[in-house]
Amino acid sequence: MGQCKICLTTIDEGEFCSSHQIAEKNLQKRFKAWQKAYGDLEWKEYLEKLTTDDEIPIGDWVKEVAEYLLEKELKGKKKEQKK
Repeated sequence: MGQCKICLTTIDEGEFCSSHQIAEKNLQKRFKAWQKAYGDLEWKEYLEKLTTDDEIPIGDWVKEVAEYLLEKELKGKKKEQKK
């Protein structure tokens, strides 16, 4: 047993509860469409756009997952720079 990394709901496995898990899958699916539309778009840029542009209509769960993943991405970069 663990907890969802975002809402702290009790979960059996993984990082997220079922709602945040669905949101993560939707983020990944939409990323491919965004890459086609924007060309050379990186995952981090995609997450930044979703979390900072209020003109983009996204749900709360998707935004929470995007913010979590972006924070995780930034922490990973800091660890790499320290090496």
